[in-house]
Amino acid sequence: YDVYAVCRDDSEPPNLMAAVGGPVAATTADVTPPQVTLAATAAHEHNATLSVQLSEAGRWWWAVLEGGSGAALPSSADVIGGVAALPAAVDAGGPVVADGGGTVLEERLGNLAAATSYVVVVAAEDAAANRAAAASLAFATPDLTPPAGSASFFNASGSAIGIEVESDEAGTCWAVVVARGLAPPTAADVVAGVGVAAADAVVVAGASAYLSIEGLQSETAYDVYAVCGDASGNVMLEPSHVSASTGVLQVFVIDVVFVVAGLDPAVLTTSADLLDALLAAVAAAAGVSVDNVAVISIRAAARQRRALAAAGAEVTVRVLPQRSDDATGASNLALILLQALEDGTLAASVAASLADAGVAAASVTGSVAIATSTGAGWDAVIDEGDSGSGSGSGSGS
Repeated sequence: YDVYAVCRDDSEPPNLMAAVGGPVAATTADVTPPQVTLAATAAHEHNATLSVQLSEAGRWWWAVLEGGSGAALPSSADVIGGVAALPAAVDAGGPVVADGGGTVLEERLGNLAAATSYVVVVAAEDAAANRAAAASLAFATPDLTPPAGSASFFNASGSAIGIEVESDEAGTCWAVVVARGLAPPTAADVVAGVGVAAADAVVVAGASAYLSIEGLQSETAYDVYAVCGDASGNVMLEPSHVSASTGVLQVFVIDVVFVVAGLDPAVLTTSADLLDALLAAVAAAAGVSVDNVAVISIRAAARQRRALAAAGAEVTVRVLPQRSDDATGASNLALILLQALEDGTLAASVAASLADAGVAAASVTGSVAIATSTGAGWDAVIDEGDSGSGSGSGSGS
């Protein structure tokens, strides 16, 4: 400022100086600390960029501590003291001189760990040594490193291959099966399930998980490829490879033989409605889809082989469990059907179905047998029945 002054005496009237004194140049003291604006960018796992802008000329210091926004913040004096005053700081520095034009200055923050939360604290003062309260900003480094994973053979059946997968990070592992000798899939193909069959499983860091890839052709050589990914979306760059072959497919089926007294077999063979009604009754009792039930033989029931008042039709209905290679499931299903025969509900249901279709049966009796087959699947099992070649490798009641 420029200061000007005049004086007057105490006489009446007062006498005022004719000329103004001055000017005297004077400047007010600076007692206001600078304003601090912060930004931090962490595009890498182990370093970040700090941007600082001061509202006036001065200088600033920084310190980085682990813990993010919940960390206890140091004072400006501690930040200015650096690592000596803040032994917990992973990085610290300054002073950085800032001009008075509001220029944004950048500093590289180092010694950082991947996927970790931090807080950067900045202390600033102006040329008059007015110190601002410590300013802070939380940031986090990314995880850009794929996990290290592996796959190994575990077991194989007639229609599935099992592998063990392991990853050093928690996340998900994927596996696909391709025909032996084909070009290896990319990691993206494995995640997308591009192959003959695929499976995936959640994994815990350092622990193994079991993957079963099902729906495969029996007695066939395959290549299995697996990749693992972490919670940040990083996926192994190269799939892990396992060679494996399926064994002989053993298909378990249940044959239910009904003897319908007084029914001409020709009536069944020429009536689709009768067959549909029969299959629906068996499927309902077994608790399976009607697509898993098929009539494999219709023949005349010999009176001398069964205690019947009159000759009738002998119908064999084959039932496929939901998992055709599951021996336990087949046994349980056979017990369900056997119980339904013993308490009369299945025979009564079959008789009612035939009656609804316009055929009155004198009586319906039945028996249950579990059979195994080395066929390639349901179609092969049905073909065996149609051709009269029996139930395959063995059967028993």
